[in-house]
Amino acid sequence: MQDYLETYFQWYPDTKLESYPTTFHQTLSQQQRSDYYLALSPPKQKQLELHRKYELRSRFTTYDYLKDTDWQFDEYIVDYQYPNSSPGLHCKCGKKLKYQFVMVSKNHKEKMYLGLQHFSDHLGVSTKVANEIKKGLSQVDFGIDEILWLHHHNRRFPQELWRRYCFAHYRNCFLRKPIALNMQLAKRLAAFKQVDLPIYIVDFQSILREIKLVNQAFHQLAKPIKNIGTQENFQYFMQDLNRDLLQNNFGYWLNDKQCYTLEGLRLLKTKRISRQILYQQLIEQFIKLNHYPTKKQKQEVFLQQVQQFPLNCFTPTCLNYCLEKYLQYGFKRNFFISLPKNMRQNLLKGIKLQQNMPQVSQYVQNLADQVASIPKIYQRLVLEQLLEKFHD
Repeated sequence: MQDYLETYFQWYPDTKLESYPTTFHQTLSQQQRSDYYLALSPPKQKQLELHRKYELRSRFTTYDYLKDTDWQFDEYIVDYQYPNSSPGLHCKCGKKLKYQFVMVSKNHKEKMYLGLQHFSDHLGVSTKVANEIKKGLSQVDFGIDEILWLHHHNRRFPQELWRRYCFAHYRNCFLRKPIALNMQLAKRLAAFKQVDLPIYIVDFQSILREIKLVNQAFHQLAKPIKNIGTQENFQYFMQDLNRDLLQNNFGYWLNDKQCYTLEGLRLLKTKRISRQILYQQLIEQFIKLNHYPTKKQKQEVFLQQVQQFPLNCFTPTCLNYCLEKYLQYGFKRNFFISLPKNMRQNLLKGIKLQQNMPQVSQYVQNLADQVASIPKIYQRLVLEQLLEKFHD
């Protein structure tokens, strides 16, 4: 079966997948951690801190450590110059800290700065919860140690693995039932790629597994996909995927429901509006943009029109994303493969119907001529019975 891997190697003939460690069991000393961190460029340091903050916030949310308090986690700061920094970080009690938690009150009116040892004293959490927080922090720090260790040993972001991963996403767009790939993993990779940080060993292995899943899906197709486009199509897709993961909360991977407002979903569910009409309206608005000479004019006209019914059934995020892609590509392949699958299919159906409208109009005219030849007293009865027949 055609999995298009041969196509990939025709496009990129002299490529070789990066070698990568398979295990990491070392816990860095405080001195190693500081030295390795300070050797990073400022953009890499910033990305690593953002990643640490995200991981800790996820843990505080998942395990709800502070459910019995009036506080929630805001950020976590490390003083890599400790104890020589001035003024440095301090706990609420005045003690100088290397690791500082910043908590914010649930009404967002007050902040509290704490060391880990004083969670019980100042937040009123139990010793058990404080120990769970400490354990979670240790696990996050171990992950950060892995990135620092890999970077110290001259590992950088695996560019070839990323390209093969993007090619898996690209092919995934063409599957009738796309594989549910881990988009949180994809977003983490895009962020690390931006600053050329090495990735987690487990992430490297997870990417290989996801690529394999897409390969297997292609091998299991009863009818091979005939065409996946050109290398240029893939290059544009890869650029778009990277940008969408970093900047947009929207992309080809979303499901149908995330394209519509709650009211839009209600109207579609109750059949107050049909998808066919909705997408015909969207297509017509895109086509009208071709009459305006500048990008700014096109944006202004489009954003004004979509505030009205029925196009306001789409979310603003969805509409802004579609406009961006249409202005970039028009109705070409890369426009369609950048969209969620159901949205793409509805647009393609609408465009095909619009292209066939002259033929449809001719059918209507032929039918009207036939009806006109029937005595007028019977015309309504004939049409009603005809509609009833097709309805059955």
